[in-house]
Amino acid sequence: MQNKTISFFLLGILLFVFSACGSSKVAPPKKVETPKWVSIQPKDTSSFTYGLGIAKNREEALTSALNDVVSKLGVKVESSFTNKQIVNGYYSKSISTNNIKADVAKIRVTNYQVEQSHRISFREYAVLLKVDNKKFFNTLKQDIIRAKNTISNSLQKANNLDAISRYKTKKAMSKACEKLLSNTLVAHELNASFDKNSYFNFVANVKDSYYSEVNRLNFYVYGNANAQNFIALIKKELLENGFNVSNKMKHNSLKVNLHATDNIKINQKIVAIKLNIKVSDAGKTVGSNVLTMKERYKSSKSSIYSAAAVHFEQDLNTQGVEKILGIGIN
Repeated sequence: MQNKTISFFLLGILLFVFSACGSSKVAPPKKVETPKWVSIQPKDTSSFTYGLGIAKNREEALTSALNDVVSKLGVKVESSFTNKQIVNGYYSKSISTNNIKADVAKIRVTNYQVEQSHRISFREYAVLLKVDNKKFFNTLKQDIIRAKNTISNSLQKANNLDAISRYKTKKAMSKACEKLLSNTLVAHELNASFDKNSYFNFVANVKDSYYSEVNRLNFYVYGNANAQNFIALIKKELLENGFNVSNKMKHNSLKVNLHATDNIKINQKIVAIKLNIKVSDAGKTVGSNVLTMKERYKSSKSSIYSAAAVHFEQDLNTQGVEKILGIGIN
């Protein structure tokens, strides 16, 4: 009897616990109201550009808002560029809209202030910022002026350099001009009175100078009898890189001299082929390299050099012709 009483008592306790658990309800998360500025953003004006960003925290939302501003500028620039409302045919042929968009995306937005910031959900934060177009333009204009001066000074110094160094400088400055052009386009969008044409003409002149340098630059590749396979591969690689290769030496040719030697002996297991490379411009050495290729002994000298040429071509493909020649033409 006592055992039954205890059993009923324990059963009652369990029923009470389960009923209590079943009746308890988890409170739903508090609903967060979404501000109107998230769904209805302020319209951009001639004075201000707005950016909205939504991310998991405030810092990332701010970055997203800045990217939103840059994206808006990129769309405007691309539209003007595509419709040729700003640039002429020269630029539409020499620089793609993809390059312009990529360079615009790298522009750092300054002179902004956070207008609103709000947690809109458990996992999302929203930030609204406003960019002062006038202040942003002034900062960007100073960057453009500095960039142009840097390019001009570099090109001026390049006039006293050898052909390879001059080529390297002009190629680098031509690339820098693409960023200068994209910044100029953005500056024009921020301020329609900005004198864009002077910068467009500057970019055109720099690129024309670079293309002329490429056309003037020609290589004359020669060497001893052992180096003929390597000579053919160097010529092929230079041509594929867009350079001129002369079959006869010209007064302005860059001379590439290849001299190959070996230690071939009968019944030798490994043969070492040494390739000396020297590049000269107007009597001045502008590049040099020494390569040693080890090949297994084969039935003939020509077969050994053929095998070495295969490995030499692999090195050209992986390292690039400029490294093989000991110069920096890329």
